[in-house]
Amino acid sequence: MEEQVQQFATVRGNITALLGESKGDGLLQKSMYIFSIGSNDIMEYLFSPLKTMTPEQFVINLTDAYAIHLKNLYSMGARKFGILSIPPIGCCPFARFVSNGTCSNETNDLASACHTSFESLMKNMSSTLEGFKYSLVNTYNMTMTVITQKIGNHKFSFSLQMPTYSTSAISLVSRGFKDVVSACCADKTPFGLSECLKGVHLCKYRDDYLFWDAFHPTEKASKLAATVVVSSQDPAFVSPINFGSLRKA
Repeated sequence: MEEQVQQFATVRGNITALLGESKGDGLLQKSMYIFSIGSNDIMEYLFSPLKTMTPEQFVINLTDAYAIHLKNLYSMGARKFGILSIPPIGCCPFARFVSNGTCSNETNDLASACHTSFESLMKNMSSTLEGFKYSLVNTYNMTMTVITQKIGNHKFSFSLQMPTYSTSAISLVSRGFKDVVSACCADKTPFGLSECLKGVHLCKYRDDYLFWDAFHPTEKASKLAATVVVSSQDPAFVSPINFGSLRKA
């Protein structure tokens, strides 16, 4: 995230030079800044041959680093923060392979703990930093709901206020996923672990799959997530407001 902060500083300087300090600061304060970090940090921590800290300390350290960078951005004029917490990466095809076909509880527990910690951080920053606004997305709950209930059946539906133009998003919800375990674009092993490169196996119907490769979601899954992030009124998925409301705040 340090690299992103440095890039923001460069962009801020360019905007200020073009518009002047007053107009530049106004534009920066009205803009939204979206962050999705932590998954790689968890993987690197869990698969490190030498763990130098406990899981609890890892969560604290990651949250502290997050806080430093967000405060640096705030000091440069950022005010609206859209935060996507860490999904249940213990259920991605790679993690399932390592865990003999099941979701890795150790990995998922860390992801869930990070969300709880991020939530406390966001509440603290919004109460202590004037003008600080945020929307925190619980991607853990969102993804686990898809995995355990396969969106599209009649037992579950997102609490959404759908935009009138979002008929495609409604269609995505109704169609559901047939495979929430393996990768669409990978080798022919049970879960698909190779990189999605030319020559590897490609599933026939990519919209049936939650995962595109060993780590990442398909386009369909991303569209569904975007709809929830922007429009959901369910605090189990996004709080205290959704991205649509944050944009207007």
